[in-house]
Amino acid sequence: MAKDEVEVEGTAGIGVGPCSVVERLHSELGIAADLGLGDVAALVPVGPTQSVRGSVEPDLCHPDPLACGRCRTCAGHSGMAPQPLQTSAGHGEVVVAPLLPASEAARPLPRWHSVSSTREYERCPRRYRYAYVERLPQDRLVPIPWRVGSAVHAALEAAYQAKRQRPERPLIAGLPEALVALRQSWDTLELPHDDGRYREAGRQVERTLSEDVLKVGEVVGVELPLRASFTVGHRIAGFLDLLMRRDATTLEIVDHKVTARRASSSEIAADLQLNLYGALVRETWPDTITVRATLHYPTGPDLVSATLTDEAMAAARARVERTASLAAADTTFAPRPAAHCDHCPWRQRCPAG
Repeated sequence: MAKDEVEVEGTAGIGVGPCSVVERLHSELGIAADLGLGDVAALVPVGPTQSVRGSVEPDLCHPDPLACGRCRTCAGHSGMAPQPLQTSAGHGEVVVAPLLPASEAARPLPRWHSVSSTREYERCPRRYRYAYVERLPQDRLVPIPWRVGSAVHAALEAAYQAKRQRPERPLIAGLPEALVALRQSWDTLELPHDDGRYREAGRQVERTLSEDVLKVGEVVGVELPLRASFTVGHRIAGFLDLLMRRDATTLEIVDHKVTARRASSSEIAADLQLNLYGALVRETWPDTITVRATLHYPTGPDLVSATLTDEAMAAARARVERTASLAAADTTFAPRPAAHCDHCPWRQRCPAG
């Protein structure tokens, strides 16, 4: 594959060829087709592959199974063992190895800790056990709005990845790749095409890319996995939607939120997830002095930002470490009945259900 080519995961069955795929998506989404289809001539349909949020090393299954609507297809939740991503350095290309049955896995999956696992254990230890210890499939589908958000995430991920690989192009040039990813994710997540949500999702993606409210500069990473080890031996992992460099000492964490509610700057500055990601960014790029966090809302599109403080980042890391220690020592994972039980994806099997 040439250096400037992009391979899109799981596009088999969408159409007979790359240009027809994109033309079909433009038609379905009501988006003008005059967007340079030649730019996606390298989008060769391939067989279904592991989700981008899947493993990036053989012992890291998805650390945030409750945070991702695509987890119904995650290897760690279907009795399969993920294999590492294989990358072709310098060619901007990612090839995902096929999945092996769990019986053929080289070793059992370890328990990683994350913001989602922290919040889940704090909410209900039994839910944590089902999700992160036993890695059980959920008893019901993720709600449609969450799945729509995941599909929009997948589309934006493809567009920003295209920008990272070809920084000289405007952000809107990644729209064809984004539309292919949106359709593939929409189908994978079993979302309906006939209720208006699909077209609206396409319009959100187009507006986001055309208006470029983030003023994208240097893209450091897209769906970027970060990991670290605690002093007490626990391991922590997380995925950043987007990481950009603003100057020599400033990195900006961007989290896409497909919601109507807007957070305030003060809420962002105190947010557990963003501050933990800030701490991981600092550890990964020690020359970083300033870490900014931005919630990006494709429904606008608009954004809200804040600068993270050393104190808040340290507190977030300490909270996750403390909860990880409690979870590691827990042997019963007693249910904690409350209002959240009404929406629990494992309610049918829970003894407190």
